[in-house]
Amino acid sequence: TESPGVDDTQPTVAASPSRGAYLVAWRQITVPSLGMSSIFAREETATGSLNDQILNLGGIVAGRPRLAAGAQGDFGMVYHDVNLSLDWGTYGWVVGSRVYLPILIR
Repeated sequence: TESPGVDDTQPTVAASPSRGAYLVAWRQITVPSLGMSSIFAREETATGSLNDQILNLGGIVAGRPRLAAGAQGDFGMVYHDVNLSLDWGTYGWVVGSRVYLPILIR
């Protein structure tokens, strides 16, 4: 997967001054015939250098990603998607250099 592409939509970005970086996230259509999409993210330094790793954060028909930066250089993201029962929900990720414990909020 590369970005930008013709099937990339809904870009969002957050800046982390303490980390000296930006996190850019977007929705990408992965299977156009089925309407399937995933959320991808990539870090960029304040000088414009791109991290080679593109994060595939998953999704079935994911969309509407939103980002925020934390004081410790972490990035939080939420997005909408459906689960295997086709129920809509809000899902989230924390991206950073620390160890995180999973949290489930209903």
